[in-house]
Amino acid sequence: MVSIRFPKKNSEEVIDYQLDNQSLIIIGANGSGKSHLAAFIEKKDYEQATGEKRGEKCLRISAQRIMNFDKYIPLKSYEQSEQKIIFGDERFPDKQSAKWRNNKTGSTDWTTSVIDDYNDVLSATVAKINEEYKKFYEDSKNGNVDECRRKTNHLLSDEIELIWNKVLPERKIEFQDACVLAKFPDDKDAYNGNQMSDGERVCLYMICQVMVAPRNMLILVDEPELHLHPSIVNRLWSILEKYRQDCHFIYVTHDTEFAAQHPDAKIIWVKSFDGKNKWDYEELTDNIFPDGLLLKILGNRKNVLFIEGKDTSWDYKIYSKIFSQCYVIPCRSCHNVIDYTKAYNEKKDLHHLRVFGLIDRDYRTSEEIENLKKEKVYCLNVAEVENLFLEESILRYYHRQQKISDSVSDTLISNIKQKIIDSFADDLNKQEDSAIKARIKYHFSVLPLNGNIAEIKQYLYNDIDKTIDEIKNHVINRLKAISESKEYNQILTIYNQKGLYSVLNEIAASFSRESQSTENITKDFYRNYREFIVRALSSDTELCNIFYQYFPAEILKLNKI
Repeated sequence: MVSIRFPKKNSEEVIDYQLDNQSLIIIGANGSGKSHLAAFIEKKDYEQATGEKRGEKCLRISAQRIMNFDKYIPLKSYEQSEQKIIFGDERFPDKQSAKWRNNKTGSTDWTTSVIDDYNDVLSATVAKINEEYKKFYEDSKNGNVDECRRKTNHLLSDEIELIWNKVLPERKIEFQDACVLAKFPDDKDAYNGNQMSDGERVCLYMICQVMVAPRNMLILVDEPELHLHPSIVNRLWSILEKYRQDCHFIYVTHDTEFAAQHPDAKIIWVKSFDGKNKWDYEELTDNIFPDGLLLKILGNRKNVLFIEGKDTSWDYKIYSKIFSQCYVIPCRSCHNVIDYTKAYNEKKDLHHLRVFGLIDRDYRTSEEIENLKKEKVYCLNVAEVENLFLEESILRYYHRQQKISDSVSDTLISNIKQKIIDSFADDLNKQEDSAIKARIKYHFSVLPLNGNIAEIKQYLYNDIDKTIDEIKNHVINRLKAISESKEYNQILTIYNQKGLYSVLNEIAASFSRESQSTENITKDFYRNYREFIVRALSSDTELCNIFYQYFPAEILKLNKI
């Protein structure tokens, strides 16, 4: 555990924050004051310290850093290099007047001063490697066999190469004759490490910085993901934490993936900064959302819309275009949409966003739909999102774009409607069965289970037969009436059938075989219909206006439509 001087929430008071984990992640949107908070922590460590070397237990790796180094590493003692890294001057150990001094203005700038210490980091690394080599040689010469065996493959040079190979196995590095050399694994020829890519140079810098830091340091890392591919960021820092278990790490980032994949870290969400000494923040102590979803939501500044499906489903493809002013998040099931919407709306202390859910209508009753609205969850005005592609106005839009005459369009749509009406009639028993089960399930989910167990048991016993018969009769009569009425729009409102879209291909194939029309209607006429519609939603106001009529007004207001 380490005690950190930390600002009290929304106050200029400074408190002792007890970090009992090895790492703390400070996360927030751009401009929320994260880097200023990291600088504040280091500055308070400096101000409360006593003695000649004030702030020697805190190392902050700034995001404002130059990642170039010389061909030949300047050779200095470890003490000189270490002092330069921590304090900014190898002779004068004072951070405020050295490391964070802005050379252009002559003033101290703890936040935005640019750090150019790569050569010093490598100097410290070479110095420490040489110290260990010397000690190893002396132990060997003096016959300290056990000590030599213990250190074999565990010297700093070994550990740096091992960490590097775990993070970037496609390239090998070694320290040789005051140089960093790099090469491909199967290549004999090496080249100077200063010619490596930005990401590779950042990796080497971070590995060396952490591995040569004095024991028991508080290491603050601003933007640990900078210049690094997402696939290696967490791997790098997890390995470094493992090797430096004597140290504590504070990461400052806006990368929600980094935070989500660091499950053992404490997380502080920074909401705002007054530009002086006050921060509004929350410590995230629990998270009902999977895969860091809460962090992803907090990291955006748009209102949130939870939907069904995945990012490859038609739900997301349509809604992300229709609701472009929202952060649209697919949650797979309707149950997840309901749970996440409710839970996130209960976390108003974390955000100022408006959060809604949008799900398929399925077999829901008016009562269920109204109850969902109280939780900010709304239903589409058709049974499922795929039914939108069967709506007459959307089909006619597609026909016009394909230069199909009105008469042929009328014929195609008439045939499509009749096919779906007939299909619904054929599926009536199955649809009734599914609707009855759905409504029974909902009924029992909202039963007022008051009283003792015996009373509840009696209540259920009395309720079951009566309720199931009522639901069954109501569903059968309603669906039968809709089927007999042949009301196409009503059928689309209640018809749950994932394969219904195939009707379009059947009608196109039938039309191409039997029609004498000169218009080019082939069996593949609707093959790319859905993709065409989704693309058009990005730019065609006419099509968007057609879609809007199938969405609840509350959801459209969320998107400021």
